[in-house]
Amino acid sequence: MHRKLVLVAYDVCDPRRLAAAREAVSGWAHGGQRSVFECLALPTERGPLSAEMRAPLLLREDRLALFAVREGGAQALGLGRIAADAPIVWVG
Repeated sequence: MHRKLVLVAYDVCDPRRLAAAREAVSGWAHGGQRSVFECLALPTERGPLSAEMRAPLLLREDRLALFAVREGGAQALGLGRIAADAPIVWVG
């Protein structure tokens, strides 16, 4: 089973919670810009991803959205590349 693309978007009102949200998504993100990130997750990892992202937020003030992208549903425009589940190479 391979990981599938999940878009994580958030709008956080408080600077401390914003920093905590960025920290939470950083372990999952393979790319992104400002408050929208491309994350790769197995279907069984979507729950933990959602829980980890919700933890630092106050959902009565902040917004969080996770979108599962359909196979073949993402298309890169211009110079962008679709995130891929690639092997890790350690140098050093």
